[in-house]
Amino acid sequence: NPDSANMEDVLTALGSFALGVVVFSRNGRHLEGILTDGDIRRLVGTHKSAFFTLKPASVMNPKPHTIDPTI
Repeated sequence: NPDSANMEDVLTALGSFALGVVVFSRNGRHLEGILTDGDIRRLVGTHKSAFFTLKPASVMNPKPHTIDPTI
């Protein structure tokens, strides 16, 4: 859930999987947004010491490109 997550949660999730992306969803069904390792690198470079004060919901991509699973 992007509203309750913090940037430390994001870094932990990125370190747990080799995919390079954190996916935010509600109830595991509705895609809320994503943050990639590239997004994180840019945010650290831009915000430096204020990085950990950022809220994932405010910096995630809320409308990533998706593919219909029925195709």
